[in-house]
Amino acid sequence: MRQSERIGTFGPIWGMSGVQGFFGGVGYRREYKFHRLLGPLLNFRGMTFVAKTTTLSRCEGNMPLAKDGICPAEWFPQCIYCDSVKEFAINVVGLSGPGAERLIELHAWNERPEPFFISFMSAALTPAERKEETEKFKTLLMNELDTNHHNNLRPQLGLQINVSCPNKDIDPSGVAGETVAYLDILRALNIAIVPKFSVETPVAAVAEIAQHPACGGICVSNTIPWDNLPANLRCELTGNIVSPLKSSGMPKSGGVSGRLLLPRVIRWVQEARDVGITTHINAGGGIIYPQDVDLLYYAGANSVSIGTAVMIWARRFRPWMVQRIIRRAHKIFGA
Repeated sequence: MRQSERIGTFGPIWGMSGVQGFFGGVGYRREYKFHRLLGPLLNFRGMTFVAKTTTLSRCEGNMPLAKDGICPAEWFPQCIYCDSVKEFAINVVGLSGPGAERLIELHAWNERPEPFFISFMSAALTPAERKEETEKFKTLLMNELDTNHHNNLRPQLGLQINVSCPNKDIDPSGVAGETVAYLDILRALNIAIVPKFSVETPVAAVAEIAQHPACGGICVSNTIPWDNLPANLRCELTGNIVSPLKSSGMPKSGGVSGRLLLPRVIRWVQEARDVGITTHINAGGGIIYPQDVDLLYYAGANSVSIGTAVMIWARRFRPWMVQRIIRRAHKIFGA
């Protein structure tokens, strides 16, 4: 099956990486405590699960983890700032997690009955080290796929390559330029591979990547660095040009998601189609209401993803809005 054919099996709406944690309630209970509190009111049915981005080795990041090394220790992690009125969030989670080897050996992903994505990013500081880590990750995952005869995991699995996280000491623009090398390495897995970019990544740079035979699609957008926003917008959002996370003692300002991303994502998708990118585009960032799905559909997206909306509607005690967004995506992309 060609990559372009594979990607269609993942449906019209995906979760942003990490919105349901590493396992999404399969193998482990709901990892976020506020998800457990909301219970069946917070219903992800119909949304493709995308695991929280993992690094190769254990990464402390800025989000304390429970003794199991999987679940956040805090009810509402202090490395995440959420404004449900202005509909945006800032996070400096920093890829906290137990590492790919530990996640794979738990075999919880094998229990998922429907197509889903895992997400990987190398946290190494140099291009050579990042390529080496990507090779090691490929070997880990290939061993799991090749020995997983009982559940036939490969047809169900996709891989997002996160090349745009702003919360490590790595320049995302430089990492994006290495994506072709990552695709060369990972194509041997013979699964759907989707690089994840920021709207700050130039469309022209992604156009070349989209033509790679191992590229099953493009995901846009990751968060954008708080410090890259215009000073007047930062003041409008929080009354201060300094990130509230930095002010509270976090080591970095964090990445911004939510409402303010939507017009940027719309423009990026339109420009991508204008320059001739025909690859599947999964677009997300700023989808808070069901009608926001329509805007990305008409911009040229093939599917959408949601993340910050889950936190916003949980804080407003209207978690059923998440299901309304999911149903809207199925309706408009299925038309």
